[in-house]
Amino acid sequence: GTVTLSQANTYNGPTFVQDTATLIANNASATGAGIVNVASGATLQVGTSTNYALTLSTGGFALTNGSTIRVFVGSVDITGLTVNSGSNIDTRYTHYDLTNKAGVTYSTLLTSGSLDLSGFVAGGEKITIEVVSANANTQGLLFDPFYDFKFLQAGSVNLGANANLTDLFTIDTTGLKYATGSNSVAAQYNGQSLSDLIKVYTVTNGGNTVLMMSIPEPSTYGLALGALALAAVAIRRRKQKKSVA
Repeated sequence: GTVTLSQANTYNGPTFVQDTATLIANNASATGAGIVNVASGATLQVGTSTNYALTLSTGGFALTNGSTIRVFVGSVDITGLTVNSGSNIDTRYTHYDLTNKAGVTYSTLLTSGSLDLSGFVAGGEKITIEVVSANANTQGLLFDPFYDFKFLQAGSVNLGANANLTDLFTIDTTGLKYATGSNSVAAQYNGQSLSDLIKVYTVTNGGNTVLMMSIPEPSTYGLALGALALAAVAIRRRKQKKSVA
């Protein structure tokens, strides 16, 4: 089933999104200060099509194989933006840095705690970042440059037995549309399909690791880990438990 949390929450225990459930966090502190655990087949949705200017802040996130994070993008404006460059970026294309728009023109996740991926089993189904246009299209999203989004920032990352953070994620942009209303998946970028351009990479900034997505234009996204500020904070067991079934 689906549960929507629209009010601020002072709960500090863990939240469990289980099985095929969807938890819609429609408030910046909807899940309280505890760890949000998203199981295989379950979805954590940050914001809605009408409330995409949202940063979900919590005590940490624990994700495993087959879990999904859904975020919304309302608009894109490259006026005054910095052009990104670096060893982790495909320098054949222009990359506009939209990290300062996180929580403003698109929804995002934030924790000073840990992104716990220790429950991820290597070789299994990946964690999906599902990116959806807030309206019929994403205003200002055009063909040409890449747009670098920050969809998750954490203070630290617990990889467990996994060797590479970038291998654990995949991006679904079937719900992301250009300003013209065309579906990003159907679009071609310099003769390449969007799936050919999708990539995951990490960027360290000020001691933080950021989870970002490079989308050529409105949806040729590549998962770029650039603002996933991960602060190593031990995940403590909580006596209280909150479940979404």
